[in-house]
Amino acid sequence: MQRAGRLIPPFLYIAAVVLGLVAEWLWPVALLPMWVRLSLGPALIVIAVVLVRPAMKAFRARGVAFDVRQAPGTLVTTGPYRISRNPGYLALILISLGIAVITDDIWIVGFAALATLVTRQRVVLPEERILAAQFGDAYEAYKARVRRWI
Repeated sequence: MQRAGRLIPPFLYIAAVVLGLVAEWLWPVALLPMWVRLSLGPALIVIAVVLVRPAMKAFRARGVAFDVRQAPGTLVTTGPYRISRNPGYLALILISLGIAVITDDIWIVGFAALATLVTRQRVVLPEERILAAQFGDAYEAYKARVRRWI
């Protein structure tokens, strides 16, 4: 079932990175030494990929689309969903932060924080209401044992 009018979180984080790069170009702020930029930034992106790939695999294994625009057909609680109810969104945050570190762009951090707040309010909380209505006690039990982010 298609859900219309949904925000698509990857676009929010792409916008955060682009806005941050523009702000850095207009008002540069250098903070990080090169060794931090070249070690921590890529590490955050690798962690994001390591997190999101099994999340996508867990959805595929259950025959569910890994797409925020689709209503869930089943409750996925395996793979990274054992430690986070939102590993895909967490990966978007980590990728944004990784890019911020690599580019030494504090503006991206601010815009990514804003994207995270919008994602929480406009995507995560409505998804939680839908999952609670659709899966009832099973979702409430899952929610009680697994944190929203980490």
